[in-house]
Amino acid sequence: MGARRWALAALAVGSFVLLTPRPAGAVVGGTLNCSGHATITDNNGKTYEVDAKDTKATVPREGSARYIGSTSPISHNHAGYIKVELGPFAPKIYTWSGANAGNKPSSSGVRQLPARMKDLPPGEYLLKGAHSGRDGACSGHITLVVAGSPLSNPVGIAGVAGTIVFGLGTLAAGLGKAGRGA
Repeated sequence: MGARRWALAALAVGSFVLLTPRPAGAVVGGTLNCSGHATITDNNGKTYEVDAKDTKATVPREGSARYIGSTSPISHNHAGYIKVELGPFAPKIYTWSGANAGNKPSSSGVRQLPARMKDLPPGEYLLKGAHSGRDGACSGHITLVVAGSPLSNPVGIAGVAGTIVFGLGTLAAGLGKAGRGA
């Protein structure tokens, strides 16, 4: 009876994963006209281009991003964030705020990718962002494809190991039942 419960649990979890809708493409909207672009360079020198108008973007788990973002009209007394949806959680991976006393229409720079990106298993995630201030707001989302192998971090290794152990347990339970003439 224990093997049946495990098999049903695996079927339920597998069905949930397969039937969960995948993230949609880029959507940007609001009262501000916001735009942005980043060139991300991984630790091996490979580059990835990401634009706010893209529907899907592939990124590495480690590296640096050269970015530029702008709003029209110019935004003052503003704040914003970028977060990635991980099941029921959505940790912010970057935030910003400022008065923009210099009346700048854009901001640019180079930043390291957040350290917590290293722990993301390869796959598709929904990346959301928003910017709001005294002059308006904009928000959007994009499908983020995290590059890499499932065996490239502890979370992926644990998932593969768990799958192997479950498969062997299911096989052993089936063989044991067949040996009893069921």
